[in-house]
Amino acid sequence: MTQPTAAGPSNTPIPALNNDNNNSTYNTASGGPSQPLALQPGTFQSLIPMVDDIFSTLYQQSISGEKVSTALAAEQVAPKAKQLAQALETMKSAAVDLPGGHLSTEDIRTLTDMLEEQGQQRREVLRAFEERSMPLTDQLGGQDEIAVDGEMSSAVLPSPAGR
Repeated sequence: MTQPTAAGPSNTPIPALNNDNNNSTYNTASGGPSQPLALQPGTFQSLIPMVDDIFSTLYQQSISGEKVSTALAAEQVAPKAKQLAQALETMKSAAVDLPGGHLSTEDIRTLTDMLEEQGQQRREVLRAFEERSMPLTDQLGGQDEIAVDGEMSSAVLPSPAGR
């Protein structure tokens, strides 16, 4: 399923950043989130201890001298597996709820490439301004006395050409 798109500054389509399943607020007038989302402490945790606990239980059952019934094995492993599944689901929903969390890695690559391209275009514009001959700014830059109480001294300003 493709995400809806909007046209960027160069009419390049970009994936929509608001998601109906996302409980964040998005202010389209300013183009950004109106409230940042805060992750709850402990949202993301290591799964290794849970997986290790499940494997340890299964290993103990496999090397045990007595035959372990399927019901007993399930009784020991099932709660730990449910805890692991709940932790995974909590982390998945927290990741999706982050701004842009619903985007695929391909969408993120597309956005990154587009932003890098726009950044390069802006650097080129700034470079062009830097290389331009601007006599007024050169003249103002050479003066010692530029501002007095936030206003330019009339001695520093060039005289108007037609007056």
